[in-house]
Amino acid sequence: MEKTLKTFGLIALFIVLLLVVLPNVLESNENKIRIEMLASEALSMETHIEGPLTIGLLPGLHLTLGKLRIGEQGQELLVAERARIGIAMLPLLVGNIKILSINLDQPNFSIAPSILANLPSDYFASMEDSLDVQEIPEFSFSGATLRYFDNQAEEILSAMDCDMQMQKALTQSGSAKTLLQNLSFDAELSCAEFQYNSYSGSDLKVIAVAAGGVINFAPITMQFLDGQGTAGILADFSNATPRYQVSYVLPGLKLKGLLNTLPAQYTAAGALDLTLNLEMVGNDSAQLMQSAKGAIFLHGAQLTLTGIDLDEKFEKFESSQNFNLIDAGAFFFAGPLGLLATKGYDFTSLLAQSSGSSEISSLISDWKIADGMAQSVDVAMATGQYRVALQGQLDLVNAQFVDVTIAMLDREGCSVIQQKVHGSFAQPEVDQSQILFTLASPVLKLLRQGAAFITDESCEVFYSGEVAAPE
Repeated sequence: MEKTLKTFGLIALFIVLLLVVLPNVLESNENKIRIEMLASEALSMETHIEGPLTIGLLPGLHLTLGKLRIGEQGQELLVAERARIGIAMLPLLVGNIKILSINLDQPNFSIAPSILANLPSDYFASMEDSLDVQEIPEFSFSGATLRYFDNQAEEILSAMDCDMQMQKALTQSGSAKTLLQNLSFDAELSCAEFQYNSYSGSDLKVIAVAAGGVINFAPITMQFLDGQGTAGILADFSNATPRYQVSYVLPGLKLKGLLNTLPAQYTAAGALDLTLNLEMVGNDSAQLMQSAKGAIFLHGAQLTLTGIDLDEKFEKFESSQNFNLIDAGAFFFAGPLGLLATKGYDFTSLLAQSSGSSEISSLISDWKIADGMAQSVDVAMATGQYRVALQGQLDLVNAQFVDVTIAMLDREGCSVIQQKVHGSFAQPEVDQSQILFTLASPVLKLLRQGAAFITDESCEVFYSGEVAAPE
């Protein structure tokens, strides 16, 4: 009984210390500076606590840090309005600190190659000491902004108003290099909005499970380009070189969303179906792109583009030297790859003095990806009167067009007129159009009736895919 009373007495004294003494100690500016220094040393990054340090007991013992900043000024990796750390009470009796939960309020996470480049050269090597087994039963944040940006590549990916709940976060003992191999957790993430460059989406939801060095992000659902997309990402860190599998299905994406960079006077209507499957291996973006393999499929029918009449452009081809077949191809053929390959393309010549509308009865853009190259498989479209196809490769690693040719076809799929494009995505070089037959009749008749029918000349079929010639 006496031992029991002493135990309760010690616990009572401990609680009094928590309620009376510890808050006064923590709130002193001297100790806040000390905590900042210890955190900065541990993370090898500047750490600042701009708000007060407070302690509370409800709903459990917790420490609250006001306005937390981690990283160089202007290039912070993390800025949070408030960080609350839940601490187990009983282990403190013997001088141990056990973290029960971490919650961040309105954090901004930012990552960029420029920020990583500012880390010390031995930053990760200095973390080679063994890590003790650490378990955080709960990690969460609310009202977060997640942002990745690469100024050199002109890429920005951001997600806003994000909430996350992570349970059973565990890092087992091992070196820093094996951190991801030993990580385990169950997590759910939701973001009200997200944006990739000029393309925006909403209602992003991700379920993620990590175990045995493998993190499975599935399902991932979102509203994007006015379609309901579903994706899955399998990240395998069980070996020295990470391996990724990515799948994405977006049925009913709106052409209007895909061409959202068009001037206001041009509108688009109709829906397409997108499917993407990729595998990549590597430790950085260059290795991942170089190893990429898989396929991308984009199919659509009964599409309308208002503000430009492609049939009229094609029909006046003989008298107009300003119109490029590449212009029309860049609009439609490359699909999701076109977002990359036509980023710096100038559509002025196609849009100049345009009016009317275009009916795209069928569009197919199928690509095979291997070793960082995108090879056209079936890439073509048909308007009310004409059919155009593309052949060639896109060098995704070096952002280059490789032997890309766009051709206007006759009914047999022979190329009557064609143009080649090469050079970088940002500054493509377009060759002059080539007419491949000696004309005994106007080009239009060659296209509509077939070169062999008009000229008695045989031809090598340029296109034999699924897009049929207009009736």
